[in-house]
Amino acid sequence: MSVKAPIIPTADFKDAESYITPWGSLMRMYSFDELFNLICIVKGDMKFIGPRPIMPCEYDLLNLRLKYRIRSKAGITGLAQVNGRDVISLTKKVVCERYYEMRKKSLILRISISLKTIYIVLKKSDITH
Repeated sequence: MSVKAPIIPTADFKDAESYITPWGSLMRMYSFDELFNLICIVKGDMKFIGPRPIMPCEYDLLNLRLKYRIRSKAGITGLAQVNGRDVISLTKKVVCERYYEMRKKSLILRISISLKTIYIVLKKSDITH
């Protein structure tokens, strides 16, 4: 994103493309921007799998997470990301996050999310901006 971009979720932009730099577009297309989150995992601030971090201005998503008692530590990927990434509704995102929250100790579920994440990143699917 350009330094002139407003601090709002990308989905809320009316003309997001005008703020995305060529380098930013390439990073987003191949999810290279997520590599920086590995530092947060090493520090213990994030996990590999969990609900995506949100911006403080994302009130609708925050309220839904509170309503559904989503308390997991933020993650680089999650069940919502492998089930639609940028193209699913907030409600469906939170339903996926709640499902994961209730079953996060399932090794099979975590392996499934990890493998689907690799597939989706390589396929470059469900990216709107």
